[in-house]
Amino acid sequence: LPNNLLFFPPSPPHPKQEAVDDVMKHIHGLGGKKDGLVPMFINTNSGQFSHLGVYTLGARADSYYEYLLKQWIQGGRKEADLLEDYLQAVEGVTNNLIRKSEPNKLTFVGELSHNQFSPKMDHLVCFLPGTLALGVHHGLSANHMKLAKQLIETCYQMYAQIETGLSPEIVYFNLNPHNANDVEVKPADRHNLLRPETVESLFYMYRFTKDKKYQEWGWKIFQSFNKYTRDRRLIIRYLERF
Repeated sequence: LPNNLLFFPPSPPHPKQEAVDDVMKHIHGLGGKKDGLVPMFINTNSGQFSHLGVYTLGARADSYYEYLLKQWIQGGRKEADLLEDYLQAVEGVTNNLIRKSEPNKLTFVGELSHNQFSPKMDHLVCFLPGTLALGVHHGLSANHMKLAKQLIETCYQMYAQIETGLSPEIVYFNLNPHNANDVEVKPADRHNLLRPETVESLFYMYRFTKDKKYQEWGWKIFQSFNKYTRDRRLIIRYLERF
């Protein structure tokens, strides 16, 4: 739904734009949130949140948080409900989902299920440092940039600490100070889908900070993609279609 904003100018409002606005206003008014965090599912019959008590910035929930800010920006920074929901969500993440791993104190975003914390972090969550930096660029709290820098370091380490230099789909962070490794990867999660979130965030971080280490990290990730995922046969087949 948020992608419709790319095609329908705000004045006069397009019917699809109005539909998007109606959905966001409905979500804005729903109960079942926790400090701005929303459950993963909405019942299509009742229009209410289902699976209450489960909060994640990973699969099935990530785009909601990302597009709160982007819709606010695309709408000329005029829609107060979107900004309010975004700022509350960042506060909710900070208060409920942020932890530091052991032994290297990497800042990560976990998950909450019925008040039980899990140190599980999807690669999808790596949209967050770039989103936070984008918000600061548009005048939001400088404290968001501090968190963005901490999280992009973690997202990069999800690549750097793996032998191939490619992040798995999901990692579990170690909270036990007696264990040697910050990151644990379960066998079912040892695959990489070429997801863009970390590289996108590195792009934002470099553009807004001018710190060349983000360029260097992006280049290292690109080299790993090129080494382990490139298939010349597929490239040739794709080109032959045209």
